[in-house]
Amino acid sequence: MQALIEQLTSQLNIDPAQAEGGLGAIAKLAQEKLGSGDFSQLTDVIPGFDTMAANAPEAESGGLGGLLGSAMSAFGGEGAGNIAQLVGMFDKVGLDADMVTKFAPIVMDFVQTQGGDGVMGLLKKLFS
Repeated sequence: MQALIEQLTSQLNIDPAQAEGGLGAIAKLAQEKLGSGDFSQLTDVIPGFDTMAANAPEAESGGLGGLLGSAMSAFGGEGAGNIAQLVGMFDKVGLDADMVTKFAPIVMDFVQTQGGDGVMGLLKKLFS
């Protein structure tokens, strides 16, 4: 886990709290959208992923964030709605919407290196 946080902080020029918050948001989304068996495969590759999910910020459920998520889901499929949900959670830790698209490849590369293509594919489902 620490290695991934260090990768995120160095490659994205963010502080460790922001890296943990963004990673927690991805973990929370994965926990909500994937089955428990699939999510446990991710926690095997990223120890503490489940704890990060539990501590992740809540996304805005209403207002512009909620409308954006609904609209993106309607026009862009579930992946677009998932990204909109992440944008709301990232905002809570001081990361802008652009950071979602920067975080995802770093996290997926890490998961692929640690757990292989199959486990990385589980995470990739959230963004497509």
